[in-house]
Amino acid sequence: MAEDDFDKYVEEIGDLYKSYKYVLVGSVAVGKSTALSHFRNISTQDEWLEFMPEDMAKDPSKVDDSIINDIDEWIAQQWGRKNYKLLRITSGIHLIDRGPLDSFAFTPKGEWVKKAQLTKKHISPGKANRKLCPAEVILLLGDPCVMASRAILSQKDTDAEKLEKQQKVLQYIYSFAQLGERIIDTRNKGKAQVAKEIARIIFMEEYKEAPLNGMLESILEGEIPEPDYL
Repeated sequence: MAEDDFDKYVEEIGDLYKSYKYVLVGSVAVGKSTALSHFRNISTQDEWLEFMPEDMAKDPSKVDDSIINDIDEWIAQQWGRKNYKLLRITSGIHLIDRGPLDSFAFTPKGEWVKKAQLTKKHISPGKANRKLCPAEVILLLGDPCVMASRAILSQKDTDAEKLEKQQKVLQYIYSFAQLGERIIDTRNKGKAQVAKEIARIIFMEEYKEAPLNGMLESILEGEIPEPDYL
């Protein structure tokens, strides 16, 4: 259907979404990009809009603070642009690699509010009043040892202990996504099985958006506190 005809049709039916957005989140090397590659029949968005800086593949503890700051700024800029694109989507089914709150899994203790301020600055720059685009969250979990092996093959400097911590923090953050959260444990499952479970959520389950902007504001206000194990 033409866009105008579709908008008119949905308006007349009532109580329907015009677009369905699913954000695929999870630790490094859990298999998000691989899962995304199975869904070329719907609209997909990769993790970044540009090639990521080389230093992002390194262990943050081995990178200078000035470079870490540059990386944080780059990520926030990327999410500002990516979020703007998502807000302008008018129709269709969309699967997005990585969520806007994933960066907190890479943020040291005591820095969450600062990271939330930086994220908000790029989501709504200047006099704009943009908010994080709501979407349903699909969280992938995996075996940290398996993920570490994949990370090494991808030339990412990390280990099972760090990935387990990342995964734990992501579970904590997205536990505040309320009914918008879906969890898929990828352990002992092949690529096709994981894709099938994602497809079931997209095509057969009720669509439930997570209040991503409200979660960002809650981190900013300290209502979602930093976990003790950081």
